[in-house]
Amino acid sequence: SDCPVASAEHRVIKPDGSIGWQEWTNRAIFNEQGDIVEFQAVGRDITQRKELEAQRDEQRRMLQAMLAVTPDIVVFKDRHSRYRLVSERLRQLIAPERSLDEMIGCTDFDFYPEHIAQGFLAEEQEVLTTGKALVTEHRLDTHEGLRWFETIKMPLRDQRGEIVGLICSERDITDRCQLERERDEQRQMLRALLDHLPHHILFKDRNLVYRVTNQSYCAFLGRTMDELIGLTDLDIWPREDALRYMEGERHLLKTGEPIRMEKFIQTHHGPNWREIIKSPVRDDAGNIVGVLVAAHDITARKLAEARLLRHNRELSALNAIATAFNESPDPPHILSVALREILALDLIGTDGRGEAFLLNQDG
Repeated sequence: SDCPVASAEHRVIKPDGSIGWQEWTNRAIFNEQGDIVEFQAVGRDITQRKELEAQRDEQRRMLQAMLAVTPDIVVFKDRHSRYRLVSERLRQLIAPERSLDEMIGCTDFDFYPEHIAQGFLAEEQEVLTTGKALVTEHRLDTHEGLRWFETIKMPLRDQRGEIVGLICSERDITDRCQLERERDEQRQMLRALLDHLPHHILFKDRNLVYRVTNQSYCAFLGRTMDELIGLTDLDIWPREDALRYMEGERHLLKTGEPIRMEKFIQTHHGPNWREIIKSPVRDDAGNIVGVLVAAHDITARKLAEARLLRHNRELSALNAIATAFNESPDPPHILSVALREILALDLIGTDGRGEAFLLNQDG
């Protein structure tokens, strides 16, 4: 106390013109009468320290600027999970009434319900113990409502590799989660619709590989959906037919022109007719990404058309026979006309044998 000491830092210009820094410590020496009899001064070069401090301050400013504008939640915590640095976005979501400085030194228990904060603490203790990053998702009740976050927690290490804390980064994925829920709901509705349609539905990619099908088509082929996905027509139909189908579909992929066709198959249930419509599937940019095949059963219509045709042919045959009878009562002529019409109707067996009778009004 009798020899006061004062320290000061000075910016100096070195002989080579570069800027340097010196720290001087000055001490006054007094005699017994209290008069200053001597000054002692000790100086040292602190240029390196000042450069490191400048670099540190610049990095801190850059970090604070980043934390002020990033849309993500970012928190730097020490080994006791106390906040050391936080982003502006976190303050807006969980503590808008506080400043960033007021949040330093706090923990999650100051802002979240205890059970949530306890879960965060358990995650961070795992990161600090294992030294491995942790990736998870959190659903949080914030001042902007319920939000979903994708969270990454990583250990922070010093120059010796020792873990001194951790960084928590959380990205808001609420919109993505909402889109995923809507996508899943639409997928479920589409699957329910596909599986309840009586039509055969099939989607092929640009390589004409089966990607989506419905239960009706699976049941028709007697295969499961998992068995069909990844196959092509070459795995299902006779090679000649499959190559013809695929040639038409490649033309469709090139031109975008739909294909409409009818197909007959003799199944173990009997004859089967299908009307098949093949259409291009396009993405949002209008590019053709595959082929949609829809086939519906027209067997009943075909059989009805056949019955109607048969009925008309029978009526025509009867009309021809009646006309022949009216034109001439000659039995051989009438019999000749009748046999001709009967043969045209295939009423006589395929072996060419049969019987026909011409009866008078008395039988």
